[in-house]
Amino acid sequence: MNHILSASLGLCLAAFSPLAVQADITRGCNVVIFSSNSNFVPTHRTLAEIKTQGSCRNKSEANKCRSRAYNAGKSCVNDLWAARWTHSVPLSCKTLSGGRTGARLVWNGIIAQLPNGNNSLKDRIEFESCCRADRLQGSDTVHVKWVATGDKGCGPSRSGNKSFFGGSTFEAEYGVNCTSLREAGLCGTPTRTNK
Repeated sequence: MNHILSASLGLCLAAFSPLAVQADITRGCNVVIFSSNSNFVPTHRTLAEIKTQGSCRNKSEANKCRSRAYNAGKSCVNDLWAARWTHSVPLSCKTLSGGRTGARLVWNGIIAQLPNGNNSLKDRIEFESCCRADRLQGSDTVHVKWVATGDKGCGPSRSGNKSFFGGSTFEAEYGVNCTSLREAGLCGTPTRTNK
């Protein structure tokens, strides 16, 4: 009996030994969603950032952490784009908490007068295109893209010794009719017309 208790106690002590327990670590990537048009000054408008993190067992797996963070950010941006007509933030953009792998959307600024609310990616693209000082005048197109940057694991492409990136274009020619959108009140009070 004493032999069994001694063995059990030894196993418990080994399990709680600092050498046996390896705390999880997290690493992240920087993810940005932006729109662009050659008439914008500067030519790119940041719409949102996504805070990402990936968890893994220890520092020797840090690249795996960043790869998980990159994939969490990629899921968020793709789901957000797919949900642009619903004007909502998908669950994959609300999963960042504690030491787990996840992503959290952070909008660039608060735009209170958006017709469909603060969480509308579609309205934010159109507002940035049609309502700023260097706004587009009539019908035009913008490019909507996302990019992730960071250390190894934050994308498949290398841009320096320890710099990696990934991303894609959602819409190479996202059409906006700024005249109609401004008349409908996108930028504030609707314009009265005799149409």
